[in-house]
Amino acid sequence: MKIFVSYARVDKPFCIRIVETLHAHDIWYDQRLYAGQHWWKEIMRRLDWCDIFVYLLSPDSVNSMYCQKELEVARRLNRPILPILIDSKTEIPATLEDFQYLDMTSNLTADNVAMLLNSVLLIEREYTTANPPEKIELSTQETEIPAVQPGPDMIRNAAKAMHDGDYDNAIVLLKQAKANGFESRFINIESLIKIAEDTLFQQARLKEAEREYEYIESLFAYEATHDFACETLAIFKQEFPDYDPKNLGRFCKFTDSPDTLEDFFDEDMFILPNSDEPEPEEGDKLVLNMLKWCSIPSGVVEVSSVETDGEHFGDKTEHIDAFALSKYPVTNGQFDVFVNAEDGYLNSQWWNFSKYAREWFDESGEAQESRFLGDERPRETVNWYEAMAFCNWLSYKLDMKITLPTVAQWQRAAQGDDARFFPWGNDYHKDYCNTHESKLKMTTPVNQYHKGVSPYDVYDMAGNVWEWTMDMAEPMEESPDYRRSVIGGSFVSPCNRAQVSFRYFLDPRVRYASIGFRLARTI
Repeated sequence: MKIFVSYARVDKPFCIRIVETLHAHDIWYDQRLYAGQHWWKEIMRRLDWCDIFVYLLSPDSVNSMYCQKELEVARRLNRPILPILIDSKTEIPATLEDFQYLDMTSNLTADNVAMLLNSVLLIEREYTTANPPEKIELSTQETEIPAVQPGPDMIRNAAKAMHDGDYDNAIVLLKQAKANGFESRFINIESLIKIAEDTLFQQARLKEAEREYEYIESLFAYEATHDFACETLAIFKQEFPDYDPKNLGRFCKFTDSPDTLEDFFDEDMFILPNSDEPEPEEGDKLVLNMLKWCSIPSGVVEVSSVETDGEHFGDKTEHIDAFALSKYPVTNGQFDVFVNAEDGYLNSQWWNFSKYAREWFDESGEAQESRFLGDERPRETVNWYEAMAFCNWLSYKLDMKITLPTVAQWQRAAQGDDARFFPWGNDYHKDYCNTHESKLKMTTPVNQYHKGVSPYDVYDMAGNVWEWTMDMAEPMEESPDYRRSVIGGSFVSPCNRAQVSFRYFLDPRVRYASIGFRLARTI
């Protein structure tokens, strides 16, 4: 049988496993070469060629205009449709409600693989015994690639797709723009394509990690599979060393350094299913994906005051005790947990650290949406009061003292034992961070710049978003409260403002799409 597989690019790892399972058949899936109109013409040719249309159902695929168009054409050609559900969070589209789908959300098991092979076999028998389907000629309009707008709209739509986290669509639009001869003195379309492709690759890896992690987690539920679960987790961590959101590693003995396995869970905050201990109340559980800590050893740092901005201490050498700094700035996904929690943002107790903070909270009372969406992007459009309230809430939830770093702590984590200009060294590299020179005009996922980490493996300490700190300067006349320091530069800052020692002070009430924050705690 000739089989066409329709899928979202972010689901490619699972797609390949389906392809391998059906290896006895002549199977084709789109490799997304994006070669102008030739790419889409090949899809249309393969849809006409195939005997079965397999649709891998996930939130990304059912929202993909290209997958939707492939399904529409397959139905118009009277091809047998075989939907396979691969993500339990998928809302089945109305066009497929009358179809019986295979549930493979629990991975490829012996039972559902058998069901898949039997389904293909049944379609094959029906196909060979029934009369051949009538040959249907599709109109040009029916086979046109969806939503293709030549010219500036391609770049505008690609930028919007990246803003919405739809990097698959963004890559299509950008490569079509390139194929149509797009030229600009200022936009390097190859760099933009590479950013979109790298981010899409990271999305696919994260989705694969999430799926495999769920299976491993289930092995920890029973004593009989505990040792095997630890062995499997060790193998998993070789490929995904930073992914352990529920800190399963703490139940195993690894030879890794503590920093590799350390997560944000307190000793009593994760209880295995079916354990003898009672389940904690729902409000006591907390999951903040990507909250990792980097240990910063004690040392000294040279800090210079910004005399023109209300600091007057000159130059000073400050000794910093060992502490921990969050590996990434606080993300949209993490801050959303705070905003949506019953005891979170709207709980007045987190705002009582300052009468000015409480006054601002009483007047405002609600969080503002982040300008750039995506759980892995840094949370911006957040002021100093909100950052401190988040720290207070998280301190309570995790039973540890969490706050914003001081300038000296931040500088120590960024520089290490030398006075380097940037976290990675003295020379600026635009591929190591997201500053004005990158010409992205938006934030990027906090784990994107692997080459730009500090000596202690801290990400995004140059560019992406400015970060609030604890340091203060004199208040301006219109504000009775002390101004607070921001440091590190942002996606709109020139590289000289992303140097480790550069900072300035802002009213703690202001919110900008270029300012976020990260966390510090004692160890």
